[in-house]
Amino acid sequence: MLDDGVRLDPGDPVLEFHIAGDRFIELLGAVHWRTVIQQEFQSLVPLLQPRDEKALVGTTILRRQVTDFGASLREPPPGMHKSLDTFYRKLILLAFHPGGAERVLSERQSVAEAAISRQEFCRRYRNCGADS
Repeated sequence: MLDDGVRLDPGDPVLEFHIAGDRFIELLGAVHWRTVIQQEFQSLVPLLQPRDEKALVGTTILRRQVTDFGASLREPPPGMHKSLDTFYRKLILLAFHPGGAERVLSERQSVAEAAISRQEFCRRYRNCGADS
């Protein structure tokens, strides 16, 4: 169950969501990262509205930031996949975050599964340019 009340069942169509680090870094030239994310999300709304997928899903170690943008979090099952995914995401932080090493060392959380319903994503980011 997502925070907005949408229930995801096995077999429901979802979109796996990724933020491309190289494109993200390129866009950060003169704009705060939250503004970049909001603009990118807003540009996705017209593409997502007509689709049938129930939710956008992904994994992250940036839990607070992801929930700030409206996603629900769930703990993945413990095991090798979770450990390796956490390690991989910390390597990405090391490579792309301005304070990479410091951030990786301070980040104690393991990877989490994140999801936001397509409907909530579109509602939330349809008019975000007008609110900014």
